[in-house]
Amino acid sequence: MSHLPSRTLIDKLPDRRALMLAIALFVVVAGTAYVCMVFPREQGRIAPIWLANAWVVAALLRSPTRHWPLLAVFGALGDMAANLLAGDAPGLGLGLAACNLLEIVACAWLVRRSCGETFDITRVSHLVTFVVGGVIGSVLSASASAAFLAVAGREEVLSGLLVWIEADALGLLTLTPALLVMTQKNRAPIVWRETWTLAALTAVTLVVFFVIRYPMLFLVSAALTLPTWRMGLPGAVAGCVIVAAVGTMAAFTGHGPMMITQAADQVVGLQIFLMISLLTSVPVAVALEAGEGLKARLRSALDEARAARVEAEQSAAVKSEFLANMSHELRTPLTSVVGFTRLASEQGDLSPLTRDYIDRVGEASRALLCAVNDILDFSKLEAGQVTFRPEPVALQALTSTALNLFIPQAAAKDLTLHLEDSTPPGLLVTLDPDRLRQVLLNLVGNAVKFTVQGQVTLCAAYDEATERLSIEVRDTGPGIPPDRVDRLFKRFSQVDGSLNRGHGGTGLGLAICKGIVEAMGGEIAATSVVGEGSRFFLSVPAPRARSAAAEVAAERQPEVRAGARVLVTDDHAANRELVRLFLAGIGAEITEAVDGEAAVEAASKHAFDVILMDLRMPRLDGIGAVTLIRGGAGPNRATPILAFTADAESAFDDRLQAVGFDGAVAKPVEPGRLIAAVLNAMATADAGDEAARGVA
Repeated sequence: MSHLPSRTLIDKLPDRRALMLAIALFVVVAGTAYVCMVFPREQGRIAPIWLANAWVVAALLRSPTRHWPLLAVFGALGDMAANLLAGDAPGLGLGLAACNLLEIVACAWLVRRSCGETFDITRVSHLVTFVVGGVIGSVLSASASAAFLAVAGREEVLSGLLVWIEADALGLLTLTPALLVMTQKNRAPIVWRETWTLAALTAVTLVVFFVIRYPMLFLVSAALTLPTWRMGLPGAVAGCVIVAAVGTMAAFTGHGPMMITQAADQVVGLQIFLMISLLTSVPVAVALEAGEGLKARLRSALDEARAARVEAEQSAAVKSEFLANMSHELRTPLTSVVGFTRLASEQGDLSPLTRDYIDRVGEASRALLCAVNDILDFSKLEAGQVTFRPEPVALQALTSTALNLFIPQAAAKDLTLHLEDSTPPGLLVTLDPDRLRQVLLNLVGNAVKFTVQGQVTLCAAYDEATERLSIEVRDTGPGIPPDRVDRLFKRFSQVDGSLNRGHGGTGLGLAICKGIVEAMGGEIAATSVVGEGSRFFLSVPAPRARSAAAEVAAERQPEVRAGARVLVTDDHAANRELVRLFLAGIGAEITEAVDGEAAVEAASKHAFDVILMDLRMPRLDGIGAVTLIRGGAGPNRATPILAFTADAESAFDDRLQAVGFDGAVAKPVEPGRLIAAVLNAMATADAGDEAARGVA
């Protein structure tokens, strides 16, 4: 029975590629070492650059550590073969090969230990480590060789110790980077159209070393910058190899600028020149590579940011559309529930039990409407879709109206409402009254909701120097623990779960207040003492209204005009019925249209004083219908048209105004707001007609 070799033994055997690389190293090292030894000896000179070790170091750095013994041994054998071919004794050849092996292993081990398995010559830290390793390895090799030769009776070599160190270091630092760049994975492809820079460098170097009689090495340095700049690191290392090859050839043949110096200084001078060329071009190329890499990463980051922005914009658009649809679908049935509940509660023949049931339905529907509005408002704030429409506002009227709305709730709990308004009488400021009113109603509503006994106070003050409005709401409620005050303005947060169950709410009200106030350029905060009450205060910019103040103050309230003709367009019959019942109180004549096409047809035949137009309808939506009415030849081209919609974007904005709308009435509709909007639209149209007649 045959026995297969153990798996451990198989793993230790070199693979075919490593063996082929080792054989190639033997041949290349033997040839390079032979050339570097024989030519200088024939000219009676010392080799200015030793290139043989560079091949082995590059092979080690590009190979796994387990292949190092094989590659190092074959490299040393190639070096020893070159020594024997050059005429050295076997013992001397073996000793010198061992010294070169010491340099190779020292340099490669230091780089591998510091940089790991993946060595990247284009990284500054890796390049510096390699330079240090090359110098240390060269010093060790030259010192060991000098000691070995001294023991062998060749003490004259000690005088050339510095030249030996420089030659070894130059070989490693010149050829090894070129080999590493050429064998680096995922490297940028060589731009072959830029190889003319290498040809130009070769021509300049040949002229300087073989033609010009004067020492003009600075021309070579200048020419070396060209491939460095145009080709990056490949151009720099290739250029250094070209300069080293031409310079060494010139030194072997007795040419070049160094020939004007003494023979002992010629090799040292050439080595210094080559070292300076190397240490100036390669680091510059590495820096350029790093800069290009940084620009590439920056471009990639910008592309990712643009893609993320497009994705975010698309998500925002989808979210906006979803909010609009949900707003429409939620508020449309609530319009019927709230509206018909209100109408039912106003009937005089209801029994006490029936009236109680209706009141409970109305209260629940209003609570549901508040929750829906909070969620939609907060979503719009997060998406940055809240619009502000600043206009001249009478501060005292705004604060007193907001507080008076809570008189019934406060009276039911025996609470006292106080208004401390120190703003100048008749002061008009420019801000969005609807948004500020929303904040006030939320703060005062919370104070009334959570206060069991005592009072709620609303304070208002105006700083004429800074033109800022300060508002404060105080209550005598239970107060809030200090460790929970910071949770007040966070979304979906209430300071106590029991309060949430006892009083209801989404936990979004204060988060919405914070978003609105900050969007207006202000700030909001709160303080509280357990057992004494809470204090909420805010400050917003409120510039004093200028030229429009007198006009706003003098503006008359619209008069109720019986027989007003109103076209109500809505695809829900319940909504049309509610509007008809609400406007019956002012004696309006109602014409109904079930969609946009029916509205366009009715508007083309009959004149109306006001048109209420839903935005979302089958067949033809409200925007399309208004466009046709405004652009047609019917009697309603100039008739006021109000957007009548349950969309989250129901606020009157520039988009609706550009289409031809004159205002908006939001659903669920409040009777007072609906009547006020219709009367204001009619009054504005009448004022425009009077002005036109006056001009005529």
